[in-house]
Amino acid sequence: MPKHHLLNTNKKHLKENNDGTAIYDLDVAATYGGEDYAMKLEPISEGDIILSYVNRVGFRAVGRVTEEWSGEPVPEGESRVGPEQPHEYHVKVDWERVLPESEAINIEQANRLLAYDEGTPANFTRKTVSDPGAGKRLADAIRGRRGDEPNLFLVPAGRNSDNLSRTVENPVPKSTIKNHDSTVDLDQFEGDAVPVWGHQEKKPIEEGDILLLYKGGEYQYAAEVVVTEHNESLGQEIWVAEDGENFEHIFYLTDVRKLDLSRRELDAILDYDLSFYPTGFTNPQEPKLNRLRRKFGGVHEFVDRVAVSDVPDLYHCIADQLEETNQVVFHGPPGTGKTYHAQNFSEWWIHQNPETVQENRQTRFITFHPSFSYEDFVEGLTTKSQNGQVTYEMDRGVLREFVDEIRKTQFPKTSTMTPATCSLSTRSTVETSRTFWESW
Repeated sequence: MPKHHLLNTNKKHLKENNDGTAIYDLDVAATYGGEDYAMKLEPISEGDIILSYVNRVGFRAVGRVTEEWSGEPVPEGESRVGPEQPHEYHVKVDWERVLPESEAINIEQANRLLAYDEGTPANFTRKTVSDPGAGKRLADAIRGRRGDEPNLFLVPAGRNSDNLSRTVENPVPKSTIKNHDSTVDLDQFEGDAVPVWGHQEKKPIEEGDILLLYKGGEYQYAAEVVVTEHNESLGQEIWVAEDGENFEHIFYLTDVRKLDLSRRELDAILDYDLSFYPTGFTNPQEPKLNRLRRKFGGVHEFVDRVAVSDVPDLYHCIADQLEETNQVVFHGPPGTGKTYHAQNFSEWWIHQNPETVQENRQTRFITFHPSFSYEDFVEGLTTKSQNGQVTYEMDRGVLREFVDEIRKTQFPKTSTMTPATCSLSTRSTVETSRTFWESW
């Protein structure tokens, strides 16, 4: 049975403005120490599970070791995520899931899952979990929905073709499919028709994969593949071939969702250059998908964020006011929906600009209480005592810290603004929620 290892990456060893995710792009777990560092650690074997903790953030990733750890530091000239000193050690890992910073599992939650004593500090460099069941609980918590993470395919629907309308916007009647000796169980689909897509050649599409259907500069639909079938005669009836070849490999779809996603926006999310154009069935490589996963949490979550949804007219009114005044204050008696709408609006407002979604947090919720001071909220001098000596230091409040995090992000040149929201709530006679955003 594989062992579960907790491995801590200390942020102080990373390059400036690195939030710790560079280690995942290199498909490694990284740690640091002196020349005899490896002698202090027990071996890590191929097939073991790494649970990656980023210092002062939380557990962010789970993955399987792909080759036995040599115990040797990274040779000079090879890719590193930290500065030249101290020595950097890599464990080769196939990361199954990487959480955004905002969704990291903090040490208190992890201690409960691992059945450790409350308050056990995260002062480990690497720790092997003695109870395999406890290690699996934490691994499963990090995996979330990622256990069955689908492949993502970018699919052009033909610049001058009406095939998208013919079989996705207007699903194919089940009676038509049955007329062509289909082997697919059509009872698993609701209604009298099934949305389908296809290709001339067999593609590595599996049940649960997600297709983003592209036409006219926009990704117009997302759909999940339920089952595939080779059915040449059905393809000949329902599609008009542009090049004389018929679609004969059929993909039966479910959960078809209209998207609000331009090619430019997805290129920015996946870090494609301006010349990129999807051809055939483009499956973004893992480093690019990892960017998307870190920004949104996963493929399913990404589709949720960019799918068209019914938005209350109120939110459009709030957005108009934000553009004029840069802030909005909701006021009124308790129980009238101020906090609810502040939180829901902030999520909608941010994801009107999906290319600006960051790997750090863009929303923060704060509840004021009587002892909450200006220094706690913005910044101010704080006193610290050590060895009988009192010193004064400038300490950042939650708002200042929040804005500094937002400013660290490097945005695409095409992006002119990133929204950030801070929802504030006071539990007294009047409750107030405010939304802030920065213009760049």
